[in-house]
Amino acid sequence: MINSKRATSLRVALAAAISGLLATASLAADPPARDCNQVQDYKEMVECHRLDAETNIAKVTAAYELLMKRLGSSPAAEKLSQSQKAWLEYQSSYCDFMASANEGGSIVHLIRAQCYAGIAKSRLHELEYQIDCKQGYFGCFWQR
Repeated sequence: MINSKRATSLRVALAAAISGLLATASLAADPPARDCNQVQDYKEMVECHRLDAETNIAKVTAAYELLMKRLGSSPAAEKLSQSQKAWLEYQSSYCDFMASANEGGSIVHLIRAQCYAGIAKSRLHELEYQIDCKQGYFGCFWQR
């Protein structure tokens, strides 16, 4: 059985360690995004989703440029360039397709903005995987 003094010091040490981990995690994470689906005014909701899409597309562009810089003039850089061009075409054509289901309606702008934001978030995860991958991970280019 642990004496009360030792138990107290263990609890204090554990609490300090957990607090440190939580503080580190909160510093590393992005600030919480505004939940556009909770916005009550329709025009504000569309604008929120448009800004979300714009922000995520900017993050994709930055991640792509960083990865291209790391890859230099390698054959992998050319493949990444081709995939980015294809992704941009896919994003545009797929979101046009999604919006066309509501052609002529006012919701078309909301659908298009949500589509662009969602696809950009997915692409960002793909590029971040390449940027953050570690030696020995499959399907990524580890920088020596």
